[in-house]
Amino acid sequence: MFKHTGDGLCAAFQSARSAVDAAVTAQRGLGLPVRMGIASGEAELRGDDYFGPTLNSAARVMAAASVDDPRARRSGMARTDRKWRV
Repeated sequence: MFKHTGDGLCAAFQSARSAVDAAVTAQRGLGLPVRMGIASGEAELRGDDYFGPTLNSAARVMAAASVDDPRARRSGMARTDRKWRV
């Protein structure tokens, strides 16, 4: 996790599979309705924060998600063989 965004957070992972696994674990463990979005790609680390189009994509994906329908960009899901079922 690299940033709190009020009532949200941003996290970076080494792989798309790790991101999906963490999202599924969090969704199951929180017991609260939450929206999640995953996008994969390069991001620029500046200090303690990341920047770039991948973060913009993740924000758009999350905005399109609902609490019952977590979302990931197809390009991110193509990098993992896991089926995302919460």
